[in-house]
Amino acid sequence: MTKVSNGGVGTFSFTGSNGFAPQNITTVTAGVGVPGTTQTLTAAGVLTTITESAPPAGYTLASIACTGLGTDGTATPVIGTRSVTLDAAATAAGAAVACTFNNTFNAPLPPVTAIPTLSEWAMIVLAALMAITGFVAMRRKER
Repeated sequence: MTKVSNGGVGTFSFTGSNGFAPQNITTVTAGVGVPGTTQTLTAAGVLTTITESAPPAGYTLASIACTGLGTDGTATPVIGTRSVTLDAAATAAGAAVACTFNNTFNAPLPPVTAIPTLSEWAMIVLAALMAITGFVAMRRKER
């Protein structure tokens, strides 16, 4: 397994089934993959799921891609649950499955502040006051 964190670095945790032992992978350079510990599954030819725990604040899982699947094997990533399921054919004897989890750091947006506005009537009063002020200023100029 390999972990790539785009836009920042952090520590990411993984768990799995079929003997996949929990592990943490810490990225040290944004955009550069860091390999995790090589693992041997308990049994070949068994459906296996690998899940990334909730990532550090600001990160979202962008993609999961797996290579080295057994003949006719499939890897089904589910971004919403941060997991990939390897079917029995994917984990066949001799398969050297390698999955890469890519996360993207999304900087938090600054808080939105409300823009003060005037009601319709306040705008009418303001426009009237400005018109009166303009009229008075023009009258003074004429004298």
